Amino acid sequence: MAGFDDLIRGALEKQGNPTAERRSAIYHSSRQALERMLSQNTGLDAKTASAQRDRLEQAISGIEKDYAAPLAPPIPAPTPAPAPVPVTAPSLPPIPAPIPAPKATPVLPTALPQAPMPEVVAQKPVTPVAPEVKAAAPVKIPPVASTVPAAPVVLPDHLEPQIGVDAGSTRLEDYAEPYRGDALKEKKSYAKLFLWTIILVGLGVAAWWAINFGPALLKQQFDGSVPNPATRIESGSFVPEGGEGWVSAFSPLDDSQNIDSAGRGTVEIFQDGNRNFARIASNAGSTRNNLRIKIPRGVMQTLKGKAATFEMVIKNATDQPHQFAIFCEFGDMGSCGRKRFKVGKKAESFIFDVLVNDADLPENQEAFLSINTDLSSNGKPVDLYSVRIRTGQ
Repeated sequence: MAGFDDLIRGALEKQGNPTAERRSAIYHSSRQALERMLSQNTGLDAKTASAQRDRLEQAISGIEKDYAAPLAPPIPAPTPAPAPVPVTAPSLPPIPAPIPAPKATPVLPTALPQAPMPEVVAQKPVTPVAPEVKAAAPVKIPPVASTVPAAPVVLPDHLEPQIGVDAGSTRLEDYAEPYRGDALKEKKSYAKLFLWTIILVGLGVAAWWAINFGPALLKQQFDGSVPNPATRIESGSFVPEGGEGWVSAFSPLDDSQNIDSAGRGTVEIFQDGNRNFARIASNAGSTRNNLRIKIPRGVMQTLKGKAATFEMVIKNATDQPHQFAIFCEFGDMGSCGRKRFKVGKKAESFIFDVLVNDADLPENQEAFLSINTDLSSNGKPVDLYSVRIRTGQ
């Protein structure tokens, strides 16, 4: 919550002493900013978004309490006495020295307001005996010269626990309740607010990028595939042997012997009008189901040390589209990882690039394009019309 609290307080402090309406506007802007961030970050679940809103509301409540505390109604002061009299300890008059017994009889104060004086009877001087000498009678302290009695200071019940000082040394009107808020903290600069904005925007962009692109990139790293969107063509628009710079590497009718099934699937040759195609199907299951198409050695020799573009014209042999995969098995001349595509009911050109090693193909090796016709392992077939290759200029 420290982030929301600091940002809102910084905005309020820039306003000097904001009114309640101005504070409400800043709170509203804070809520709108949070909602925009949550709407942009689609990867957050509802629980996390609700927790962020609660943190913002808690920060707003705490700040508003701090601003409301100094605005509480003033504490009513008790009705003062007719004339404020400072309550001080009465000064004691000097105690008279002991009256010598032989000279005079002790004299009591003449003005005693509490009771009338008894009649004084003259006595003969008596010589005091030391053991029988008693201390002088306690001298009564005369009342304070002021005629106004010192009334005790009585504080209201709601103030007494807070003052905690002697009423005689602190006047009630001098007391002010200490401010407990933190609105007077050190003012924050615009740089801190700008820094937090950059951090929050950066986190939002990073989360958006990870959600939208992270899983796809990791998947490509693991399986070696690169998504190549297939170029769709209309029926009858493709000319198998046409195009500048293309070299035919496989034709179903002429090169049917170059399809190596080796018990991994089935191969059948069909004719569609003036076009021939090979219907190939991998065995159902997850292993030993890749059929291989041999690339002539002379064609591979022209690709040595170059970037080559392969084009395979394929369509789905069933009504439901499905995914198939192509692998390059070029021996010492390299490989291309797995290329995964989705095939539909129309003939499409599936194009991918391969960087061929600058090496010769040994006599005991052959170069193949390996095909798994159904990645769901259900043995669905595809119709292969041609394989063409050309090198980069």
